[in-house]
Formats: sequence, C-alpha cells, structure tokens
Amino acid sequence: MFAFLLAVGILIPSALGQFPCPNAIDILPCHCTADGEDIDMDCSNINVVDQIEHAFMADMPFTAFRKLTIARDLDQNAVPIESLGDRVFGDATFREVVISNSYLSDIGNNVFEKSFSTLESLTLSHGLLNRYNFATLNLFNQLTHLDMSHNRLSFVSDIISNSLQLIDLSWNGGFFYSPELLVGAPGLTHIYLQNIDMHDLTPLMFAAQGHLDTLDLAGNFVHMMPSDGLWFPNDTVTNVVLDNNFVLDLSIEFIFGTSNKLSLSMRNNSLSDFTAEIWQPVLEKVSGNTKSRIVLGETNIQCGCNIAWLVTSTKYMRVFDSTNQCADGSLFSDLDPDSFAHCP
Repeated sequence: MFAFLLAVGILIPSALGQFPCPNAIDILPCHCTADGEDIDMDCSNINVVDQIEHAFMADMPFTAFRKLTIARDLDQNAVPIESLGDRVFGDATFREVVISNSYLSDIGNNVFEKSFSTLESLTLSHGLLNRYNFATLNLFNQLTHLDMSHNRLSFVSDIISNSLQLIDLSWNGGFFYSPELLVGAPGLTHIYLQNIDMHDLTPLMFAAQGHLDTLDLAGNFVHMMPSDGLWFPNDTVTNVVLDNNFVLDLSIEFIFGTSNKLSLSMRNNSLSDFTAEIWQPVLEKVSGNTKSRIVLGETNIQCGCNIAWLVTSTKYMRVFDSTNQCADGSLFSDLDPDSFAHCP
C-alpha cells in the first residue's frame, strides 16, 4: 500500500504533512526524514521525555520506521532523558534504534514491544543504565546487533538469542554474570567485553560460539589464562584482543580452535616467559598464514636461550610482530638467530 501511494502520488498535505512523514510541526522537536519507503525519526533535540511521547502521538501515515535516533556527539551535552516508559513510542516499530550520550538510567521492560519482529540493531550506549531486561532479547527474532557499552550495568542475565551476531557490553565495570552468559547465543560472530572488571576467565566460556570471528577482552584484570580459557569449536576465530590486562601465567592450550589466520594481541600485560611448550602449538597453527600476527608489545621476557626455539624459526618469526620487545627493550625482530647457535 505504501509503495502504491507513492507511485500514484496520493498526497494529502493538510493531514499528512511531508508524506510519508507526519506533519513537521506536530512532532517538534523531533524531525522525520524519508528516503523512498525508509522513514527515520530523530529526537536528539528533546528536552524532556514527554516531547518524545507527544511526537509519537501525532497523526502518522505510517508507523513502520527504519531508524530512531536519540543521540548527541560525546563532546555535546547529554540528551536530558532519564527514563523511557513502555508506551512512549506508541505503535511505532523500528528496524534500528540508537540512543547514545544521554542520562538514561531506566528503561521499561517492553519499551520496544512493537518492534519484536522488526528490530535488527539496538544501541543503548554512553548512558547511566544500571539494569536491562535481557530476558526479552529472545523475543526480538531479527536482532543481530546489541550495543550497551559505556553504561553502569550491575547484572547481565544469560543472553538467549538465536539471531544475535554482535554484542558489546564494554565499559560496564563490575557487572555480575554467570559462566553461561553467552551459551544461549550461538550465532555470535563479534563479542566485545572491554573494561568490565573481569578477573577470571572461565574455561569453555566461549565454547558455544561456533561462528565467532572476534573476541575483545581488553582492559580487564585477567591474571591467568587457564587451559581451554579461549577454546573455540570451529576454527573460525581470527581476532583475539587481550591488551591491557595483567596476564602473567599461561596454561597449555590456553587458546585453541582458532582459524589459521589469527591476530592475537596481548599488549601491556605481565608476560615474563615465552615457552615452547605453551606457544609452539599456537605458532604451528597460525604461522602458515603470513597475515597472522602475535602481538605482545613490551614484555618482561628475558631474551636468552629460553627463546632460541622462536628466534631461530623463520616461519614463527614471520608472524611474531616486529614491535615485540624483550625485557631490556630490544626488539625480538633485531635478534640475530646465529647468536643462539650455542644454545642447547
């Protein structure tokens, strides 16, 4: 029907305003734009939440929106909304929602109920949220992207979603979660858990992610990498980030089941050894692909005969990043393999 109305040019300006958008005056300070059948609503300039509710009570030719935006640049004053009730958006449905840089601390359990069958991407970032009803995620059968980074979440219940591909819970310091947090989301390809005060990495925590490509755990407090801590089932993982942790102890097979093309970044940790027992299986798996990289940056590793097995292997050094440094500041890549010829 929408396409037919556009094609035949049935416009009723006095009732509909800028078809297919509502009358512009009726929805101020929100504004609506349309590109063919795609309709977007931007309410970033609101001062109180009542203005959102008022806008969505306006006479609307169509209630199926492509995108809702309530966001401001981070160098601007935050959007002054603290809560969103369940009926604030009326009968509107959305495929994408972006609410960012706001004072939002509370959101109704069913605020996007009308979008259960349409929502593909939900961003609630850079706010003050301390809770969210994650149990409703399973009702969004088209949802692929969830970004709730930079909030104050205190608890995240186990995620259950067959459609979710990307989740970002970064910068929610200290929230509680179970080791089964992601078991119910087998389709995830990208997981971002930066700066969540993670101290322990539970073995097999990511064993359900058979399609995973990227795992980012940067900025946490992980000291020990247990066996199977980074165990992946289907050799799909190409990017693992452990920068800015406190990793000191590594167990055999701390990482297993990655792709043979792997970028493993562990900058700014506390590594003091690089033993063949632990690292040779990793390098054997990835050194056949010249795009693989093992990135350690500055380390506490004393570069003597203990690393002869590494430095004298051309194929291993090819994927061992050129920025990696010994404890004395010398680059691994500058070490002369011949100087290790006397090593047993």
